Amino acid sequence: MQKTKIEYLTHTWNPIAMRCTPIGEGCKNCWHLAYAKRMAANPKIDPERREAYAGGNPVLIEKELEAPLRLRKPSIIGVQFMGDLYHPGVPTDFITMVYEVMAMSQQHQFIVCTKRPERLVPVLYEEKGRWFLGGGNWIWQNIMHLTTAENQEMLDVRVPGLLKFKDAGCNAWEIGVSLEPLLGRINMDRYLPGVADETGHCRRCGYEVVPEITHECPAGFGASIDWVIVGGETGTGFRPMEADWARSIRDQCREAGVPFFMKQMSGKAPIPEDLMICQYPFERKP
Repeated sequence: MQKTKIEYLTHTWNPIAMRCTPIGEGCKNCWHLAYAKRMAANPKIDPERREAYAGGNPVLIEKELEAPLRLRKPSIIGVQFMGDLYHPGVPTDFITMVYEVMAMSQQHQFIVCTKRPERLVPVLYEEKGRWFLGGGNWIWQNIMHLTTAENQEMLDVRVPGLLKFKDAGCNAWEIGVSLEPLLGRINMDRYLPGVADETGHCRRCGYEVVPEITHECPAGFGASIDWVIVGGETGTGFRPMEADWARSIRDQCREAGVPFFMKQMSGKAPIPEDLMICQYPFERKP
């Protein structure tokens, strides 16, 4: 585990040596793939891990697996950001062991980010016929699940799996979307808590929204997003992000009462003053 410059985290934790596979335009300039390529050629690490970074079977790093247990200071930890915990090549037993450590590390806030949220319910519930570790709100309050989306198409592909996961069982689960690298304008009305349109009706369910009263969509309209992160692409060959794309998302979140976190602009561009917003859906302990 190591400290990180990712703005909404304090640490990243990568207990699995692996090489992820691209599944969208957002993966074009993926820094994980460049890292995996370097590790695959590094003679200082053992052959099994080099093979994993080259695209072979993932390897569980037992010493790294226990790292959160040794960190006493409350921290915000990104889980398997070097890859994807829910990549189909990762054995279910590895995922189980990662969740066991998170459950034993209640002092920390963990963030699991996956481009494959459709696998959350099958892996954590359907394979066992019950929620992993028996469910129970107490065990999940320190784990948040995110998916990423770079454009409207990928948002509409990935978010439904995340909403199904939240709908399926434990109310303590919070979910969010990391719109990074943001490559176009995005409309999130279908996924944010219900807000009124110009006629005074909810954009999600169509029911009238009564002023000054918290609106909840009727049963059947499902869960909604609890957090939105926005970031532009950085590094060599970055694709530019327009500030107005981020402003539109900020305004959608503000209207819906959803925390918004502006991570970065594209390239080395500074964040405009009106976008200097770093909100969390949970109490930040560190």
